[in-house]
Amino acid sequence: MYAYASLRKITCKNLVPQTRCDVSLEQKIQLVLAQPGSINHRASLAVEMERLNMLDAELVWLAAVKLAASRGDFFNSFTLTRMHLPEERQQEMLLHLASLFAKDRTPNTPEERVPPFSPPPTLPKNPQELRRLAIKVGTTTAGMGKPWETTFPTLPIFGALHQRAFVALASSLEPVQLRAQQALVQQGEKEQAMYLLSHGSVEVIQHRTGQSDLHLATVPAPSLIGEMSLLTSTPRRATVRTKGAALAWKMSADVLAQLTHQHPELIQQIRRLIEHRQLSNLLRTSQLFQSVSQREQLLHAFHIRSVELDAEIFPQGVSAPGLFIVLHGEAVVFSHTDDGRRVRVADLHEGDTFGEISLLTGNPTSASVWMPEGGLLLHMPPKEYHHWRTQIPSLESELAHLMQVRKRELTDLLIPVQMAHHETDFSWYNTQELDI
Repeated sequence: MYAYASLRKITCKNLVPQTRCDVSLEQKIQLVLAQPGSINHRASLAVEMERLNMLDAELVWLAAVKLAASRGDFFNSFTLTRMHLPEERQQEMLLHLASLFAKDRTPNTPEERVPPFSPPPTLPKNPQELRRLAIKVGTTTAGMGKPWETTFPTLPIFGALHQRAFVALASSLEPVQLRAQQALVQQGEKEQAMYLLSHGSVEVIQHRTGQSDLHLATVPAPSLIGEMSLLTSTPRRATVRTKGAALAWKMSADVLAQLTHQHPELIQQIRRLIEHRQLSNLLRTSQLFQSVSQREQLLHAFHIRSVELDAEIFPQGVSAPGLFIVLHGEAVVFSHTDDGRRVRVADLHEGDTFGEISLLTGNPTSASVWMPEGGLLLHMPPKEYHHWRTQIPSLESELAHLMQVRKRELTDLLIPVQMAHHETDFSWYNTQELDI
């Protein structure tokens, strides 16, 4: 892993933290000779050559980039390209990466694996000769490419793009260098940007009112972070914080809009990827899906619905509108008491289900549901539900269980509120919100 200090001003300690900066050029040559396939050792050699003001250090960086690419290591190859090669070289190498990893990639023929330095050269004592050897060793990569049995990975977003769009996206990403325990995104912020975490790992923490902070996940690189902000105006749903030094690449909504004019398939691929990721997370975390065996079939019965800011999903007292699951965002459940007050019954988060009470009983809805910050829902209309209840017997029993839980929440909150009403003058309030 690499932790970068700046775009061009790199120190040995920042680039390769496990390598001592006082190791001589001779010793760094020996490291490459001992492990010629190590991208880390070549990067360390290039740093030392830059420290010695050797102009040919650029050639060693270029060799490291090509070697990483030839071994299917896109993220190191991409990062080294953007962080260490001059602009004129960057476009050349991004085109090369596109030819290897884009949707219309060129079939790559694996190289025969042969020892690159056999026998190993003798290290000269003359400083100039040693520098010449450093260049030769640092730029020799023949026989160290992709093994015969290795296949190149299909990359998220990049792998679904044609080569021109691939290069446009790769050129537009902005590097974000992070220290340990630094927040990449902050819960509640309304920044519209997605991050590609290329190096390091992060933890995802969500704060819920009246509860302890919830640790949702630990996510290693490579991974996409905060992609939902490109599709909705919902504030960040969680804080993402680094565990150690990390490197991410930012794509803002503004940059994406500019790229989409020339490459319309880009936003389509991002939308498909985001929806797939959200649905995969839902299958893993939703109580409803955990209880049924035919998860994939049931999932296809739902329709994705985008919800605008401060939208009411359905009011209290109407016919059953169907079954809903929160895909992204927060929904708030309110119930109106007999004396006209509006009581906050529950806060619903990703994976939570609502609408099941009226769907099962046939009665009008017992509460209204709002999404103050907007978001995404899964919706199954009543007609679809009545079809699937015969296909998946456990669906109705699980919804019945959820209905009993929801009814208890409603009763537990409304009875104390109604009792309190007899003790408190009505003029003190118009709306009472109880957070749970």
